[in-house]
Amino acid sequence: MTALSIPTLLPTPLRWALSLFVALGCSACATNTENATPPLALQAVEHELAEYPLPSDIRSASPSHVDTLFSKGVEALCAGKIGAYYHMINVDAENMLHHYEWRGNTPTLLRSFAIGPGIKSCAITEAENTQLKSATLFLADEFSGLWAMPLHPEHEVSKSLQFYQPDTPVEGVATGYSHATGPLVAWVSPAHSGVWLQTQCARHYFSFDKDIAPELVRFSSPDSPDTPVPMLYVNDDETGAVYAASLTDKLSACDAPAASSQSTAIPLLAVYETTPVDNYGDAADDPAIWYNSQSPAQSLIIGTDKKGALNTYSLQGKRMASHPIGKVNNVEVVAISSAGVTPTGTPINALAIASNRTHNSLSVLSVAQGSGELALLSDIPTPLSDIYGLCAFNHNGNIDVLVNSTSGEYLRYQLSLNPDSGNIDASMVHAFTLPSQPEGCVVDTQKGVAYLGEESTGVWTLDVNQTQASPQLAITIAAPVESDVEGLSLFDVDGVRYLIASSQGNNQYAVYSTDHTFSLIGMVEVAANREKSIDGASETDGLATSNYNFGGEFSEGIFVVQDGRNIMPSERQNFKIVTGASLANAIRSLNAAN
Repeated sequence: MTALSIPTLLPTPLRWALSLFVALGCSACATNTENATPPLALQAVEHELAEYPLPSDIRSASPSHVDTLFSKGVEALCAGKIGAYYHMINVDAENMLHHYEWRGNTPTLLRSFAIGPGIKSCAITEAENTQLKSATLFLADEFSGLWAMPLHPEHEVSKSLQFYQPDTPVEGVATGYSHATGPLVAWVSPAHSGVWLQTQCARHYFSFDKDIAPELVRFSSPDSPDTPVPMLYVNDDETGAVYAASLTDKLSACDAPAASSQSTAIPLLAVYETTPVDNYGDAADDPAIWYNSQSPAQSLIIGTDKKGALNTYSLQGKRMASHPIGKVNNVEVVAISSAGVTPTGTPINALAIASNRTHNSLSVLSVAQGSGELALLSDIPTPLSDIYGLCAFNHNGNIDVLVNSTSGEYLRYQLSLNPDSGNIDASMVHAFTLPSQPEGCVVDTQKGVAYLGEESTGVWTLDVNQTQASPQLAITIAAPVESDVEGLSLFDVDGVRYLIASSQGNNQYAVYSTDHTFSLIGMVEVAANREKSIDGASETDGLATSNYNFGGEFSEGIFVVQDGRNIMPSERQNFKIVTGASLANAIRSLNAAN
């Protein structure tokens, strides 16, 4: 028997949820259908097995909802209550999987994606106190076997093959719960008169004492700890008969596998999100914030669409302008020491500098005083073969830029703006390398320290008051932080400065002290704001913070993060906007807990 395994980078919650499988790989896929266990006794019952079992809250939805949800047919349909909300999965006739969250009688589409042909049924984790982060979706695939994938809509769309056996089309799957053994998963195939049953300790195959072709399988709910094992129901696809089987003598109590330790990240809610970028796929990348000193509420967020443009957004996320200047990856905004003018005479008080992968150059744009309108001033060529991330800062009357490549090279440029002509002069003053791919960086001009992210390793520091200093490794990635470390920014709370870093592997953000210890204060995350129908943020590349008083809800600053998976519903990537007050209060809570 050949076992199949799909190698995927499973998120920590899914690894925990799948601990109910004894092992992955060959031992997980292969199952002996000639098990010596005594056959499972079936008793015919007057019991209807709904092909698409749904809770009453969902069944009572208005016809208009049903017409909209199922307009393209139903191949597989399942639902389960996770926390306070029902989650429903519909695989339609075009092999698209649609994930809904029900709030009362109203469905909200979270995400849609192609799942491929062959999905015949599905089931969602059923366990006491299941959280969305650890919930699992099981898919019965008549061509491949049994798949498992994370239910959390912010997780990467990845599925892991849990069972495969030649000539065994899996058509039915069900989840249940036993007070004796914990979560249960069962699946059947019309090609075998039996059922596969998985507890969190072992996998069993039970043949039936009758020759049937099962297509559907269901569990009853155990009434109480006094009746700890649910009943199993199956149908016969050939006759339509339904049978019940007792599992009381088939399952034995066992100790649950130890759950992997997971950090408790403090949730932040985005109050706005930006207009999605124009390009599909991995396109949005890095934000920067321009503070309008003349009218703070009219300040702008500048964000990269690394497939072709630099965009500007209002603080409420509305796109104001798009500048198709090339494949810009990272962007930084730096105030200039004295107001200047562009070659056309427009007054400016800041520059936006972007790493442009189209030309391996630094694209320098003026930021018009009062309006924030961008205009390209210059493209400064670099010798980098694959330009990537950057940060910029004021230093000794100049604007210095630290720019890197995917190979680990770093270059430091000094830029000067002729205030009369608007021309940019540039000179390279330092070159050094990090061991592997960097991207994000940020500079604390008060301390004269640059923080340089090395995606798979951690964060380095560099003394920028010396032009030939060597970087020093200050922070090594360790749980609960998960690589890649990409976006970096600084944020002050109660007179103390903190380093905020994207923890891309678990969709969170690490908060570090910036004293000599560089200790981890704790983790925050951007969670779904259901009231505003704004999803959380996941797989963040770039981020930006500002302590400026922008007025109103942003009087304590702002926190902007790139969202790698923009859902609710599925859409092109964008940026999520969080109030500085929310971030500050979260950091205060983390400090109080330490």
